Amino acid sequence: MNAISYQDLIFSYVEDGKTRVLLDCSDYLSNQSRIPMHTLTDGDVTIPNFLLQLTDRYIGATGDIKEKDNQSEYLLINVLIAAVLIQSSLPVKVLELGCTKGVLSYYLASLLGRFNEKSSLCCVSEVIGNDSENYWLDRITLVEKLPKISMMAADYDNTHLASGCFNIVVINGKEFFGNPDGVVKEAWRLAKKGGVIFCYSWDSPLLESCFDLYFSEREEYELSINSKILVAKCTQEFLAEKNACDWQMEVEEYLEQTNVMLKRKMELGVARKVEKQLERYIDDAIKRNELDLKIRLIDRKTQLLENMTDGCLKEKK
Repeated sequence: MNAISYQDLIFSYVEDGKTRVLLDCSDYLSNQSRIPMHTLTDGDVTIPNFLLQLTDRYIGATGDIKEKDNQSEYLLINVLIAAVLIQSSLPVKVLELGCTKGVLSYYLASLLGRFNEKSSLCCVSEVIGNDSENYWLDRITLVEKLPKISMMAADYDNTHLASGCFNIVVINGKEFFGNPDGVVKEAWRLAKKGGVIFCYSWDSPLLESCFDLYFSEREEYELSINSKILVAKCTQEFLAEKNACDWQMEVEEYLEQTNVMLKRKMELGVARKVEKQLERYIDDAIKRNELDLKIRLIDRKTQLLENMTDGCLKEKK
């Protein structure tokens, strides 16, 4: 069983009996920045204690028992991101794609605010306001030291944010992505050259496959059969346009994926996101003069709408 461990001021990842050091807080000079490895901005808070207490403090404050099942995953994410933050004394810009629930947003804001309050966090959600049930706001208000923070409503695969702006981009796979390939592409587009992209995959094999496709050089951390954390460094800027063949393959994969989803019966909220993605592909097919794919996409959208009308979808849990 893979696990994250802490011993003698060292955070490690244990996989198949082999140990990989993630963050060594006993070596004060190894971080190559002006931030001491053993203390944070308060001067009396050690980095190990802060990271170890962060998850427990969140769970205790909200009483959200369900999140205890994922405590090790969030600790692992916190340690991996802290290992990046410790390397710079300057403020950093971080983007989270998929923040509706606000759990990961809480951890990111806590880390950034504690390391450097001048850092900024931008959280993107396709659902905002009353439809989000205010999860994000409720959890962000629990952060003791906030960085500069903002939340915006946008499509995960088309945020309209400027390219190459963020030191760290986090793809939160606890959210459903109707177009995971587009989300990974958008994360790459928004990251600075030399920046880091984290992908938290939760029961999302298609998201993992898309990430693997674009980032052959990556680190992988798996703590359960459902969850995996993928980390890649942006060694080159994103090339914006896909050729026709790649686009056709992308649409074919999505049609196949939606066919499986319809057979399993999806939730109404998920169906609406799928409908929106199908509409995007239909628009693209018209622009590209792809008549066959346009017809098939329209047929799939019609099938989806019929299921929605006939009440063939699952109710939200």
